[in-house]
Amino acid sequence: MQNDIRFAIRSLLKHKGFTVAAVLTLALGLGANTAIFSVVNSVLFRPLPYPEPDSIVTLQTAWRSRPTSGGNVSGPDFLDWKRQATSFEAMAWSLGQESGVKAGDVGEFAGVNVVTPEFFDVMRVRPAVGRLFSSEETKPNGANAILVSASFARSHYGDLSTALGKTIRLASQSFPIVGVMPEGFHFPVRSTIRADLWVPASWIGEQWAQFRTAHNFSVVARLKAGVSLEQAREEMRTIASRLERAYPQDDKDKLIL
Repeated sequence: MQNDIRFAIRSLLKHKGFTVAAVLTLALGLGANTAIFSVVNSVLFRPLPYPEPDSIVTLQTAWRSRPTSGGNVSGPDFLDWKRQATSFEAMAWSLGQESGVKAGDVGEFAGVNVVTPEFFDVMRVRPAVGRLFSSEETKPNGANAILVSASFARSHYGDLSTALGKTIRLASQSFPIVGVMPEGFHFPVRSTIRADLWVPASWIGEQWAQFRTAHNFSVVARLKAGVSLEQAREEMRTIASRLERAYPQDDKDKLIL
């Protein structure tokens, strides 16, 4: 065994180019495996950072021509679903992307999500420090406010409590931090972008509720206790048919997944 090891070492020293390439390949492979495990560990093995996640469902718009392919929801459809559905204890939409923000003197990109007030009822989460949006902040033209993730607060301000009252610049406007969400909460996560900042839907005004053919929003809801997924589906099928009759041009052939 020792002779074999000595021979291998001598061979590697004689072929330094090959040795460097082999070491780099192993390093990259180990790094990739570590990264993949980190993703799998966070997505599959760790518990989701909100209560009773099995009761949370997504609601999507589909069409009869492609009934298995769902997508985003229009504002007016969402409002009708919310008014008419009885299967859910809360329903909300979110609209998010990576946006340029400025925390102090630091400009960067972060995952920003605009959410309706019921979003945190669906997720059943409350800030670790601070508060959720006030009723005044969720009204059209109300005061600006923003919630941040625990990791964002810690990396930018040192700890969670220190973040309260600090101001973040977004779209040339100032948003005071009113609350810091619990550790590990970053919903929604889209591809490689996770939510770190949340602002109320009132920030974008009321135009989001005007166009039934503008499918822009991701909708989540929480089932009521005792309501099965199939019962909720059946109710949403009935609502979809009702809306198709009420809006034959805009909701023609629409389904709800």
